[in-house]
Amino acid sequence: MDLHDADIVEFLRIQEINKLGRLNQRRDLAGVAVMSGWTVEMFKSELRSAIVPEHRAPTEVGLSAKEIQQYSILRHAQHIAPDPARRILGSLESEASDAIAKKLGRLPSPGGFFVPHEVQQRDLGRLVGSAGGYLVGTSNVSFIDVLRARSVLYRMGATKVPGLVGDAVIPKKTGAATVTWLATETSTITESQQTFAQVALAPKNAGAYTEMSRRVSLQAPSIEGIVMADLAADIAAALDLAGLVGSGAAGQPLGIVNTAGIGGVAGAALALAGVLEFQTDLGNALTPTSGYVTTQAVASLLAQRQRVAGASSFLWEGSLIEGTLGGARAMSSAQMPAGNLLFGDFAQVAIGEWGMLEIVVDPFTKFKEGILGIRALYAVDIAVRQPSAFSLSTGVT
Repeated sequence: MDLHDADIVEFLRIQEINKLGRLNQRRDLAGVAVMSGWTVEMFKSELRSAIVPEHRAPTEVGLSAKEIQQYSILRHAQHIAPDPARRILGSLESEASDAIAKKLGRLPSPGGFFVPHEVQQRDLGRLVGSAGGYLVGTSNVSFIDVLRARSVLYRMGATKVPGLVGDAVIPKKTGAATVTWLATETSTITESQQTFAQVALAPKNAGAYTEMSRRVSLQAPSIEGIVMADLAADIAAALDLAGLVGSGAAGQPLGIVNTAGIGGVAGAALALAGVLEFQTDLGNALTPTSGYVTTQAVASLLAQRQRVAGASSFLWEGSLIEGTLGGARAMSSAQMPAGNLLFGDFAQVAIGEWGMLEIVVDPFTKFKEGILGIRALYAVDIAVRQPSAFSLSTGVT
């Protein structure tokens, strides 16, 4: 089987796993399967096990569909704001937070609480009118889904590793076994060993903060979705920035651009040959799902540059937000440094999620104004499994 055939087989494996994960609402497990190289049959076996209750993610507490709909982050925040000890014992929100704390083996921050995984993923519509739906002006939105929708890394295919509890390591193969061709029937196979290394993931906290007036908080059924979407947008931007150009210091993950071992391409007067050099630079790491991420300014430049002199086609085709470049998918992001163009297999980017959205309420800082401060903390880490799967130009002109 030549390289082209191998690429097709790998593409079909990923496609089938993602399809099964989507149909069974286990995209998280599908991401792990793709990254870990599981066969479709291996994934099916794990998928069957995953539907058993004891295989839930650590921050799932088994809420029913009705309880997920009834859960209110802002209502709970209002109850514990004056004094954490005054929280409503036995309430749905309080019991869910306690259940997560027990699983994680730690308490939330003072004045805070944990939000169940099921609630983070919900997509709430309008309630039945008689149950309060007539009072709802907007719909609540999914925190995690909104985050992913606004993340270039996720949209380019970064692999989600959910449900982590302690520090984690992801194995990666650094060397293959040696294949021996047997010249005769008595020839022997030369012994060889694969070599492996590990990529470490450790939780790093991304936080977002918003304030809400007393008047707005009284309209919690209609404002909760807005607040959650705002927090998700802030965290999504921070996650993308860290994943692309994070320094690896001061609490940040290490981003792709600053990862040692990625390839490089000269970007001066970039033309078709240079665009294709990004792809040849990857060698065996090139996959059918590889793509480009750059700035809108670079996308605009390449959208005006002809593929071949005198031709009516241009290097970048499509909108400046998302198009194609060199026959591969391409996106622009305001998070990329000026003049940068990054190409690679973004499935090699692992985003570890410790799965808990922790909400902490501050009712004191602006007590006189009746302002309630809400802080969201989200524990994530980012690692590049194979640096050779990426190539970068820092000076596209």
